[in-house]
This record gives sequence, structure tokens and C-alpha cells, in this order.
Amino acid sequence: LRGGYTQLYYDVNEYGMVYFLLSFFLLFHFIECFAYWIHRFWHLKFVYARFHKMHHRYQPPTPFSALAFHPVEWFVYVVGGQ
Repeated sequence: LRGGYTQLYYDVNEYGMVYFLLSFFLLFHFIECFAYWIHRFWHLKFVYARFHKMHHRYQPPTPFSALAFHPVEWFVYVVGGQ
């Protein structure tokens, strides 16, 4: 990890406390925006019928139905950073 290909660092002072705290906010914002817009994408007619419908067939919604994904949908969320 040290000197490798990641942006991982061990000393907060290397970039400063402002960068350290801001990075949490930016990452949270990115993940939430990605989740919102990709979920909107899954509701397009063509995509919904083929991939996302499985997610909504469980009524009433439960914590377990939130994890009901088509494999393609799961792949997009995992690769996208969810």
C-alpha cells in the first residue's frame, strides 16, 4: 500500500485535516447521488421490465426486499461504488 497504486495514506497531516474531513463528505455525496440516479435509470420502461421489476415485486417492502436485485442490477451497484 505504501508507494503502491492507491491513494491510501497513513498520516492525516500529509494532506491536512480539512482534506481528510472533506473527503468523507464528498464520498458520501457521490454514493448518494449515484444511488439516486441509478435507481431512476432502473425505472425506465425498458430497463424496469427486464431488470428492476424483481426489486418491486415484494409487498409490503421489507429490509430483505431492499436486497432483492437482478444480477445485472447488482453488478452495476457493486461496480459503481454502492
